[in-house]
Amino acid sequence: MQQDTQNYSSLSGKRSFSKRQRSPKGTIKVHELVQKSRGRTYRYWTISGLKKEGKRWIPKYTNESEARRDAEHYKKERRNFGVTATELPIGVRAETAACLEKLRPFGKTITEAVSFYVTHLQTESKLGVSRTLEACLQDFVAEKVRLAERGDLRAISIQTTRSRAKRLTESLGSMPIQGIGSKHLSEFLANLPFSQVTKIHYRAFLSEFMSYALEREWIEGNPLSSWGKTKRRKNLIREVQILSVAEVQKLLEVAKKDEKAHIFVPYLALGLFLGLRPTEARLLNWSDIDLDHGSIEIKGSTSKVKSTRHIQINPTALAWLRIYKPSEAKTIVPLNDYEYRVSWDRIKNLAGWKVWEPNKAIEGDQESLKDWPEDCLRHCYASYWLPIYNDRPRLAEHMGTSTSVIQVYYRKSLPANVASAYWDVMLEQREELERTCL
Repeated sequence: MQQDTQNYSSLSGKRSFSKRQRSPKGTIKVHELVQKSRGRTYRYWTISGLKKEGKRWIPKYTNESEARRDAEHYKKERRNFGVTATELPIGVRAETAACLEKLRPFGKTITEAVSFYVTHLQTESKLGVSRTLEACLQDFVAEKVRLAERGDLRAISIQTTRSRAKRLTESLGSMPIQGIGSKHLSEFLANLPFSQVTKIHYRAFLSEFMSYALEREWIEGNPLSSWGKTKRRKNLIREVQILSVAEVQKLLEVAKKDEKAHIFVPYLALGLFLGLRPTEARLLNWSDIDLDHGSIEIKGSTSKVKSTRHIQINPTALAWLRIYKPSEAKTIVPLNDYEYRVSWDRIKNLAGWKVWEPNKAIEGDQESLKDWPEDCLRHCYASYWLPIYNDRPRLAEHMGTSTSVIQVYYRKSLPANVASAYWDVMLEQREELERTCL
C-alpha cells in the first residue's frame, strides 16, 4: 500500500532505521526501510528520485512488489517524456488538458500553438524597437537627394520620389517597418487614385525602397518578394486618344482664366503644339527658349531619352509663348510636385474632365465628366501635325523618339481641314493678346 507522507509521528517510542545506500541524484530507485519501535519491527519500501508539485516526493509502500511496479512505471514515463514533463505540477497538467480540448476543433497540437504564439511574441518584441516607416522613408529620400547633388540622379526623380514617399507616409507612416507586410502594400497600391500605369510606377518605387530597407537591416525580408515581376504584354498596342479641337479650345480658355495662367498656358503650348513630354515641359527653363530665332533646346538631363535635341518653334506655339514670357528666366512650371498636381487637376476639372481624387474635385458630379486620356497633349501634337506635313522621320526627331514608334502609334490619319483648325485654335484671341503684350 502506497502512503503519500513522510510524517511518522504516529509511531511512538524509540525508532531505529537501517542504513541505506545513497543513489545518484535524480535516479529512480526502490529502497527498503526497516523501523523498530517498542520491540516490534516494521518494514517499508520507498522510491527515491521523484518530485511532485516541484518538490522532492518519497512515496511509501508496505508491499515491495507495488513499490517496484510503480518505480518501473515512473522510469518508463521519464524515458518517454523526459524529466521535466514527468515532474509537471498537477495544475499544469490540468491546464494542458484544457488547452488540448480548445485546440481539438482546429486539429492543432500544443506544440503548434506554442510555436505560433512564440513567433508572435518575437515579432511584437521586434516591433517595439523597429523604426517607423516614416523615419525610413526620410532616410531613403535623403539618400536620393545626395545622389542628385552628385549628378547621378535627375531633379525630376527627386520630386517624384518625394511625392510618392509623402503619399506612402500618409497611409502607413506611423507603422513600424517590421510590421509592414505584403497585404499592407497591396492595399496601398489598390487604393491609389491613379491609372494602372502610375500604379506600376508606384510598385517600382516600393520595390526599390524595400530593397533599400533590407540592405540596411531594417527588415528581415522583403514583403514584395512574393509578388514576382510585372508581366507586360509587349504585343499589345494601345490606341492613342486625343482631344478634339473644341476640347483643346476649352482647355486653353480655362487655363487662360486660371490664377496660374502664366504657368499653365505655356505648359499647354509646349505639349499641344510642340509635343514635349510632361516632364520635359515642366523642367524646361525659359532660358532654353529662343523666341527671337524660334528654337528650343531640350537638354538630356530633363529628357526621357537622356539626349539633347533642338526644336524649331511653329507659329502657333511661338505666339502663346511670347504672350506669357516672364520678365526673368525660370522653369516653365516653378511648382513642387504637389502644387503642380493640384493646379493641373483644377484646370482639367473645370474644363470638363475627372480628377483622380474626388475630394479635390471642383465641379460637382464626377461621373458626368470625361476621363482624361493618358499623355493626350503629346498625342494631339503628333496626330494633328502629320496631316499637315506628312513627314514621320521629322516628327520623330521633334518628339525625341523613333520613326518606328511614330508609325505604330500614329497610323490613323485626320482630315486636313480638322488639322488646320487645330493649329488655328483661338487665333483671334491669340492675336489680340499678342497686340496687348506688344
